[in-house]
Amino acid sequence: MLVLSTETGQKSPESGLNMLSETIYQSNFIRSHFDFYQWQQKYVSKFIPHNVLIAAWGNFTKGSLQFDICSSIPEIHNQQVFAGCSEIKPLMTALFSQWENNNDKWFFEEEFKFWELGLDIPPTDKIMTEFLSMRTVLVYGFRDKRTNSEVIYAFLNSQLMYETQTSVLSAIMPHLDAALRRIDCLPNNNETIVEIAPILSVISEREAAVLNLVIRGEKNTVIAEHLFISVNTVKNHLKNIYKKMGVSSRAEAVAKYLNSSKASENVMLENNNVHTLSVAQSKNGLIGS
Repeated sequence: MLVLSTETGQKSPESGLNMLSETIYQSNFIRSHFDFYQWQQKYVSKFIPHNVLIAAWGNFTKGSLQFDICSSIPEIHNQQVFAGCSEIKPLMTALFSQWENNNDKWFFEEEFKFWELGLDIPPTDKIMTEFLSMRTVLVYGFRDKRTNSEVIYAFLNSQLMYETQTSVLSAIMPHLDAALRRIDCLPNNNETIVEIAPILSVISEREAAVLNLVIRGEKNTVIAEHLFISVNTVKNHLKNIYKKMGVSSRAEAVAKYLNSSKASENVMLENNNVHTLSVAQSKNGLIGS
């Protein structure tokens, strides 16, 4: 019988099947990354408690991979992962090898030790430092014989996580995989972006992330989806940006930035196929939060 396990490990058989059915049903309405994030937080986390979900797909043998991240941790978000993306590929490759060595069966590790993977993580790498705080990992994979590719999902949790039932994973994971395949990938961070370093002294990192997308011509709804925030929050950030920059509209903000900054030249980020929101790197550090 399917049961719902709570974060305390208590089981609730009377609600488990109903919640599982609702989780699967709600997956049919996912049309964007924000929808996916909300579904993860409201439904999937009830069965698979996690702080971070990393998806890696492609041909692991050839090393041709792409990635996506869904995170509830402020330091680990799609638009920030550039700071640690050099380690995402070896991390997911190592987890794929463990999955493959386990006869393509999902596995769960309690007290997961990242350092045993042999990853060379710089002490200044904030993203991977957060990953080091994860205590448990659950890895589930699929093979797509039609495209000769594989996909690996890693659920990471900073708390000790009870082991999820095989029957529950078998029910949820095909729908999670299908939902993620239905939505567009976030922009690769090899896109042309605009550096916003000159105004870092007057706006916050979150406001810089919003302004970066405004400069790229994105609408409020798109900005909200990319940054996993509400449209109202985007509007509030824009009001603060206008006030700090002494302007009253998006056009004025963009024009003032472009006219006053030597950083108006486009910069290119290294192409590593991590699906993230484009961020700029400056002398003061990574922009985006």
